[in-house]
Amino acid sequence: MDRDSHWSIVEQRISQAFEAALPYGEGRVSGTLLRHLLTQVGQVGFSEGQSYALLNILTAQDVADQLGLTAQRVRVLARTRRVGEQIQRGVWLFRPDDVERLRPGRPGRRPKA
Repeated sequence: MDRDSHWSIVEQRISQAFEAALPYGEGRVSGTLLRHLLTQVGQVGFSEGQSYALLNILTAQDVADQLGLTAQRVRVLARTRRVGEQIQRGVWLFRPDDVERLRPGRPGRRPKA
């Protein structure tokens, strides 16, 4: 599931909470009800965020396949560029936005011929 789908679920929960508060009229929502509704929205947002993060974790091999590198080269780049998380010796995990930071080459320099 992509980021937009997860955000859509959170937006839907926000709308439901808003609708639940409307029967009392604008400006007439009790603090207890508001706290309860916001807590529910927060829980859904947190849960969806965790799901999104777990579903999109990449291994060194996944990143290597995307960049046309070896997994060993990805691990070296991750270590030197301080990208990703090393969870045990030789095992690295990455977020999708880490991939561009691991792309070979340095900004502003020509690649070696």
